[in-house]
Formats: sequence, structure tokens, C-alpha cells
Amino acid sequence: MPVPVVIAKLGSTIGGKLADLTVGPIGKQIGYVISYRHNLTEHKDALKELKNRRDVVQIRVDEARRQGEEIFEEVKDWISKAVEITKNAEELCAKGPQDCSWRSCPNLWLRHQISREAKKMTMRIQNHKDKGKFVSVSHFIPPKLVGVPPTSEENDKLIESRISIRNQVLEALKGSSRVGLCGLPGVGKTTLAKEIVEIANEQKEVFGFVVWVTVAHNSKLDIQTQIAEIAGKKLEKETLNVRAKLLLQRLEQEKNVLVVMDDLWERLDLSLVGIPPKCRILFTSRHEKLLSTQMNCNDIFTVGELSEEEAWKLFKENAEFDESNHTELVPVAKEVCERCGRLPLALVSVARALKKKREVNNWRTARRRLETSLGKYLQAWNKEIGPSLKLSYGYLNSELQSIFLLSAVLSHDPLIKDLLRYAVGLGLLEGAHSMKDAHDTLDEDILDLKDSSLLLDSFSNDRVTMHDLFRDFALEEQEPRAQRLKGGQGDISEGCTRLVLDKWDGILPGELPCPKLEFFLLNGVDFELTIPDNFFKSLNELRAMGFSGVNFSSLSTLGHLQKLRTLCLESCLLKDISQVGNLKSLRVLSFAGSNIRQLPGALAQLRCLQELDLSHCGLEVIPPKVLSSLTRLEVLNMEWSFRPMGS
Repeated sequence: MPVPVVIAKLGSTIGGKLADLTVGPIGKQIGYVISYRHNLTEHKDALKELKNRRDVVQIRVDEARRQGEEIFEEVKDWISKAVEITKNAEELCAKGPQDCSWRSCPNLWLRHQISREAKKMTMRIQNHKDKGKFVSVSHFIPPKLVGVPPTSEENDKLIESRISIRNQVLEALKGSSRVGLCGLPGVGKTTLAKEIVEIANEQKEVFGFVVWVTVAHNSKLDIQTQIAEIAGKKLEKETLNVRAKLLLQRLEQEKNVLVVMDDLWERLDLSLVGIPPKCRILFTSRHEKLLSTQMNCNDIFTVGELSEEEAWKLFKENAEFDESNHTELVPVAKEVCERCGRLPLALVSVARALKKKREVNNWRTARRRLETSLGKYLQAWNKEIGPSLKLSYGYLNSELQSIFLLSAVLSHDPLIKDLLRYAVGLGLLEGAHSMKDAHDTLDEDILDLKDSSLLLDSFSNDRVTMHDLFRDFALEEQEPRAQRLKGGQGDISEGCTRLVLDKWDGILPGELPCPKLEFFLLNGVDFELTIPDNFFKSLNELRAMGFSGVNFSSLSTLGHLQKLRTLCLESCLLKDISQVGNLKSLRVLSFAGSNIRQLPGALAQLRCLQELDLSHCGLEVIPPKVLSSLTRLEVLNMEWSFRPMGS
């Protein structure tokens, strides 16, 4: 081939390559300038999509946290990165219009820079948005198992006699499927069981999964709910048998399950609750025969009274009493200790009531009260328990006494939010004009009552628990002013001021015969209970009222209850609720779980309302200006408010 032709072809090839290497990149750079507006628009659209995805993930995270679940680190990192990317992207959006022009001439260099940055940022946004498609954002954490100890953990661990029984029970549980702890009320069975649970939780190879259940007088449904909360299984409103099957399936997924059933009063069919037959079970009960003949325990251990030395040591520790510094108090202090009968519950409650009291007169008064305040409590309990409870209660101020008594009326382990709402309605929290003040005051009161051992930690953080002896005492203390009737049985007293009808499946009177009634609570069964039209006719003194599982044909007679400050209509079948708008003194109103399709406009008249709970109502319509008219509203719960019922 002639040389000139070869040179020409070589030149053509080299030129083409140079063109590819120069024209392509240059064109791309010029394209950034030309596509400036397009790239910024795509960037803004992508940013909007990322924000929407971040909001959805954040809502799921907030809901999971409210349920007490732990958020995955991957999700936390994604949200943190999304916030960072959003901030950078928004800065770029703000920078574009301001910096890309200079007077009437566009700043081409800045346009190029911002357009290129927007293009790259858009890709980064889209990649991060795609990573935010989480199947789940959280996982369940079993709550720390807490019992209801009448003494502190530190004190009880120093008691040698209890350590010996604890070790024997742990050893028995390794070989037996059912073990029982029995003993007198107040002797420390629950405290001992709690220590056993704490050690069992550390021995994962022997006890892989531990569940604590407070039985007491709870129904099978309540027991199932307690187990489900620990096991992370959500049980909806299925029948008892369906719930039992679901719970059984969940527990069978675990190995070496230990179930602690505290405070058993009567035979319990474990299969109806949903407890697998191969589970190890530890029962506590006052009744040895119940454990041996009806629950078929393989081993039963009796928890007896403390020795004199153990009782005196426990008493001193809880009273913060030093013999060497207060020699003049020792004789009378020992007499007070002796009158507590070597029972931990009595020792601790009396000692804490006398904590830091260093005047001899205080101790002599306590000794006298323990000698003379037996009365009717002798019939219910051992002679040392009744006076000790009376003494502990007597040292409380009036507000703490009121909260203590209200807790007993509500239930064995009431929800703190219920305690708050009804305490507000009854005006028990002095000086608490806002819901925040009321919440803070109640928190302090609960801490004080726990410090006195009159209230205890419960199986979940949103509840408190009361020892059954304290509760029996509190209910006795309120008679006949307060009544708690169950299952449709019992006569309603005309003079009572507080009335609870629990799991009521009996016939209701056409009109409640209690003109002085201030607090009324009615828990129905499966919406079978219908409220008569004139039921509230004579209840002009009502301050707080709550219903659940009830069918209301009409609320027409509610309107005259002008002193009512708390009204809870939860999980009820409701028709016309417009009459609620006439209750001008209401501070707390809850429709949680009830079938409310539309809020009535009349609710705008509730100018004193501070808390409104519309959660799980299946709401479809809220009329304009209803919520905005509630000028004192502090708490509004609309969780799943607009979720269709049954979905």
C-alpha cells in the first residue's frame, strides 16, 4: 500500500480517537449546562420521594417504640443518613436559583457546577431511598421480669433461710415439671420466686425462656395477655380457645420454658390458657393442698416465718435504724418489731413507715397502734398483718391515701393512665391544673407509695401492682362507701360513693340507686350488656365514669351530669354521642376502641377538655373546627384513628 495512503488512514484513526476522547467529555460537560433546569427538577422530585419514604419509616419507628420494641441499627443508620442527605440536598436546591445568575447574564460556570452536583445527588438520593424498603424496622424485647416483692432485693438476699429454699427450688426445677412454693400471706413467696427467676434468667442452658404471670384473681384472658406481652405475641379479640392455641404455638417455639405462676388461688386448667404440657412451672400459693392435689406439683417447699435475728435485721435495714446511734430507741423498737410477727410484709411496711423517725414518742405511738388496731382484720389475716397495714396506711398523707384506695378499687394491677384519668376526675391530685401537672404529681405519688411498699412494680411498665393483702385491706377500709362487685353478683348499696361492676353479665337496674355516687366503672362482657335509658338519671354527683364492652342504645341522659370531669367509653358499641357535648366540665374524654365513624360537632363545646383519646376508633370524619375549638386540649391520641374497623 502506498505510503501516503497509510499515513492518511493512520491520521483518520488517530483523529477519530482524539475526537472520542475530547468531544464526548466536552459534550457531557456542556450537557450539564443545557440540562440545568431538568437536573434540578429531577433532584427536587427525588428529594421529595426520599422525604416521603423517611416519614413513613419514622412513623413505623415511633409506633414500634411506643410498643416497647427495639429499633434495628440498620434502620437508625438509614434515618440518620436520610436526614444528612436531605440537608445537603436542600442546601443545593436553595443555592441554585440564587447563585446561577449574575445580573441579566447567566453564570454558566456555576450552572455547570450545580447541575452536575444535582445529577450526582439525585443518584445518591435514589439509591438511599431504595435502601429504605424495610420489611420490619424493629424487634420485640421481652420486658425485664418483675414480680411484686414486699421487700427490696438487697434485703431479701441477705436472709439465709430464703437462700437455702431458693437453691432447693432451682435444683428441683431442673428435674421436675411442676414445683410449688406455699406459705402464709406476707411471708415472702413472691419475693423468693422473683429471685429464682433472676437466677434462672442467667442459666440459659437450663432455662431458655422465662415467663412471669401474676394469677391472683385475673381471668384466663388476662393471664394469656400477660404471657403474650412477654413472649412478643399480639393477641387480638379472638375467643379464649383460639388465643390459647396461638399462645401454645408461640411457646412451643422456645426451648426449656419456665413459667412462674404467682399467687394461685384455685385450680387452673393450663391447657385452656395455652401453656405447653412440657413446660417447667413454678407456682406460689397460700394453699398447699391446691398445689399437691389439684395442680399435681412434684415438689412443694414451704416458706416459713423468719427467725428472730433475721426479722430484727430486716426491720432495722428498712427503718434505716442504727442501734449504736439510737440506744434509747432499741427497747421500744424491738417491741414494735416483735409485734410484726416475723413476717417480711409486716416488718417492711411498718419499718418503712417509721423510717428516719427518731423521736421515742413516734415509736411508742406505733407500738400502741399495733396493739389496739386489730379489729376486723383479725378475721381476714394473721393477727400481725392487719395492724401493720393499718399503721403504714395511717402514716400516708391524704393524697397518697386517696391514690392508694383508688388503685385498689380499679384492679389488682391497674393501668397508670386509668389511675391518672380517674384521679383527675375525682380531684385527688392537689394543685394539678394541667394534665402535665397531674401526670408529674401522680408519678411522685406512685414513687412514694412504692417506697412504702404499698404499691409495687407490675408485669409491664404501664401498670402498678398491689399486694393482695394490701388490696384486701384497702377495699375493707372503704366499705361501705365503695363497692366492687363481679360477674353480676351482689346488691348495690344506696349509700356508696364509688362503684365498680367488673365483668358484669347480670341485669342492670333501670336506674342506679346511688344518689351520692362520685365514681362508677362498668366492664361488660362481649357487648351483651345494654345500658337502660334512665340509668344515669339520679347520678348528679358523678365526677368520673368509665365503661368497656357495653352496648349503648342512647346517651340521652348523660347531658345533665354537669359535675362529670372524666368519661371513658372504651371498646363500646355507641350510636348517637352528641349528648357528650353537653358535659361542659369534662377534662378527660376517651372513645378508645369504640365504633366512632364521625365526631359530633357538639364536642366543640367542651372548652375545659384537656385529654381526648380517639385511638382505634375507625374514624372517617372530623368536622371542621371541632379540634381547634378545644383550646385547653393538651393530649390528643389518634393512633390508628382512621384505620377502618376490622382491618
